[in-house]
Amino acid sequence: MDEFKDIFKRLRSERNISQRQAGTMLRESNKKISHWETGYSTPDLDAIRRIALVFGVSTDYLLGLKDEDGEPIEDGEKEKK
Repeated sequence: MDEFKDIFKRLRSERNISQRQAGTMLRESNKKISHWETGYSTPDLDAIRRIALVFGVSTDYLLGLKDEDGEPIEDGEKEKK
């Protein structure tokens, strides 16, 4: 199963956005962005909401509950990833 840290880093990288740029866009420090991507910490609910809006994805996708197409991820599929 993809964790938030993997999903967030992939979203940022696919859009060629630096950690500094992501921090500015999300009103967060560069250090916090780095911590999210390493799994050292996780964003709070308000930050999850901002990330979803800025990157145009659902909060369910960010949390690993749905795939990019909005389809639910079954328990078996989580184990395969």
